[in-house]
Amino acid sequence: MLIITSNETFRKKRNESFVWSRCTNCGRFGKLGSFDAAFGSALYGISALMGAGKEVHVIDHCKRCTGHAQIPQFEWNEIINTELEPALQACLADPDDRDKVETAISASMQFRDKERFEQVAEVINQLYLDDAELQLQLGVGYTTFMMPIEAETALKIAHELDPNNENLTALTFNRIGFGYPDEAYDDVWYLIDQGVPGRSELGVLLAQSLQAKGRHQEALTVLERLEHTLPGIENEPRFKMTRILSKPLRNSNRPAGGRDLPNQPDPRRRTTKKDILIAAMCVALAFTAYAIYCGVAPQGPTYVVGGREHPYQVTINGNPVTIPALGEHTKVVLDYGPVTVTPVNPDDGIPTQSFEYDVPYLARAFTKRTLVINPDRNAVIVCIDAEYATNPDPPDVNFHAGQPFYTFDNVDYHFRDLPDTITTESHSETKRGIKVWWDGDEGEDEDNPASQNDKDTGG
Repeated sequence: MLIITSNETFRKKRNESFVWSRCTNCGRFGKLGSFDAAFGSALYGISALMGAGKEVHVIDHCKRCTGHAQIPQFEWNEIINTELEPALQACLADPDDRDKVETAISASMQFRDKERFEQVAEVINQLYLDDAELQLQLGVGYTTFMMPIEAETALKIAHELDPNNENLTALTFNRIGFGYPDEAYDDVWYLIDQGVPGRSELGVLLAQSLQAKGRHQEALTVLERLEHTLPGIENEPRFKMTRILSKPLRNSNRPAGGRDLPNQPDPRRRTTKKDILIAAMCVALAFTAYAIYCGVAPQGPTYVVGGREHPYQVTINGNPVTIPALGEHTKVVLDYGPVTVTPVNPDDGIPTQSFEYDVPYLARAFTKRTLVINPDRNAVIVCIDAEYATNPDPPDVNFHAGQPFYTFDNVDYHFRDLPDTITTESHSETKRGIKVWWDGDEGEDEDNPASQNDKDTGG
């Protein structure tokens, strides 16, 4: 019987950031990651299979238990545009409004946005040094975003302004979490005696902080004191694990020469039919996985360009699209298959045109193809292949015109100039760019790769 297991995995991680916080899944404090990625699954170690094209934003990903919160990318973008960014702009526009500042810092912490948090933090540090509550929020935020020195400063201010247990607890958590157990030691026991919420957690974190410095005997002393101070804590899983990690390793009675392991495989063992069958099944699974991925692999971008002085309307597979004026472009969404372009106004003099847009099925995983549609056939598309090296060859420039559509593979720069320099680990690298050429193009000068080579008219 063959049992297939799968686990979540992520491809093409980007915009990755980290916070120090508690995992809501396993309950441990530690480094949690947030990032944008393509969501998929792992099948016998083969990643990026089912659902590999689904873009998601992951929040507080724990490497220990792999628990996390997951939001579709389009919803995350909507949160940024409707909640995070408006809250920040309202704060920056009216920094004297305390409610707006508090809303902005709460939103940036909730959604783990360090960049916006730092902008709000600057406002608080300038205008609210005498506000204990905002300094507490600021300090907790600094702790969350792993900025312990800034957190220490803000939490000290909060505690000096209002010396209550909540402010002291936040300050103590920051010191323990970032490796200062001695500074937090007395405050931990004071807070435990005061019966503050989370007191058992404070004690266990103190022991773990001592463990991290190799001070296991002191960690055991803290755990023993916790057992006497907080009866029942010895039954908590995190306490048990912390205690195990602080126990000295026992000496084994293994002979100096080691021991023979039973049932060692015979190096002369021959391949059997079972081995061949298993190998064939693995190959079949791998091919099936690859075929599935090819079916969901994201396709390249599609652009429409115009060759006339004024925009005009067409429909592409029944969807209305505005073709921009000469020198401009618009990105559209188009699936593989038949494509029909129909003018909305027959007086535009553009015929109905159809073509087949496709990439061989098994090549879709590795083909990055760009489609450019020009219904009026008047635009000139420039394709530039430029070498980046110490002594580069002149750019290879090709001009394309007179067709309703064009396809280009492996385009790095769409409708913008190639950069003057790039960073690469190899001695030379070639980059490809496409753009619309016209008489008013500012790129036709000595800095433009297209102007450094004779124009080669292509089909």
